[in-house]
Amino acid sequence: MTLLLFVVVIFIFQLLNITDGKDIQGTLSLDKYTFDKIINNGNFNVLVKFDEEYPYGNQQDEFEKFVDVMNKQAQHETDFVIANVIVEKKEDGENKKKDDDDMDNNDDEDNNNNADDKEEDKGEDKDNKDDNKDIEKLLKELEAENKKDKKETNLENNENNEEENKNEDQEETKTSEEDNTTVEKLNQVFVERFAIDQKHLPVYLLFKNNNNNKEVNPIKYNGKITADALTIFVKKELGLTLLLKGCLEEWNKIVTDFVKLSKEKQLEKIAYVEKEVNQKNKENNKDESVSANIYFTIMKRITEKGKEFVQQEQKRIQHILDNGKITEETKNRMKMKLNILTNFN
Repeated sequence: MTLLLFVVVIFIFQLLNITDGKDIQGTLSLDKYTFDKIINNGNFNVLVKFDEEYPYGNQQDEFEKFVDVMNKQAQHETDFVIANVIVEKKEDGENKKKDDDDMDNNDDEDNNNNADDKEEDKGEDKDNKDDNKDIEKLLKELEAENKKDKKETNLENNENNEEENKNEDQEETKTSEEDNTTVEKLNQVFVERFAIDQKHLPVYLLFKNNNNNKEVNPIKYNGKITADALTIFVKKELGLTLLLKGCLEEWNKIVTDFVKLSKEKQLEKIAYVEKEVNQKNKENNKDESVSANIYFTIMKRITEKGKEFVQQEQKRIQHILDNGKITEETKNRMKMKLNILTNFN
């Protein structure tokens, strides 16, 4: 009993902690009346998350981490906004079919059990048949008396029933109106407008600054929903100056100049960068030393393989992170390298 009570308390606690997207600090809640006022304002780049009203789970946790990163690192990016739009979630047809099949199987099992019960009851009914005759006779007498009383009260009840039916019709009309309001609240207009897949929420769309006030063509995010991946996505698409984990501000400035140089000038720059790396290695800051060596290695590879190395390396690392069986230490190092690579795009 104590264990059951504990489980119930935990379940209720989890329900109470389900996040309403509207309550996340650093996000803006939009609906059918405010959406275009922000998107077509001409002053904002807006990442919009289309999701159910009460999202929960790992994807929601990662979104909240992403918002927290933006709150801390992108306050100076006054033209970047994170918004959420509530849409209705539809059940996956395949899962629904599976549930229906399970229900059908349960019904078949119940029917078989009922057949067995009927066979057992058959013998008992035979023994009780005589006793039931006397009871039926008594019931018929009582029924005759009740019919007389009911006839007298039916006239009065009919009048009351007409009034009740009228009230019920009014209540149904009111409920229908409320349902229509709910559909509007869930912003179904956006489902058709942006082809939102309601079976696979959340959906992230990036609306870039719309100076021309024309119909917007958002960029859909198709990657894994993690805080790091979303951060890299907006940084790459919008050129945000975010200092991701493992990145060094002074080295980002070096990269900004490096990628603009010709191959000959890059080779000259490498000699200078190598001295800077050696200096970092002599310092006591191990984390900065590791990062500096990653910057230097990427620069060398660019001079050897060209600028396309950056995208190739990003894809290679992301594939390993998604599919490879690696240690936590290796994973963290690869994430750091992926963050640093974003500065070379």
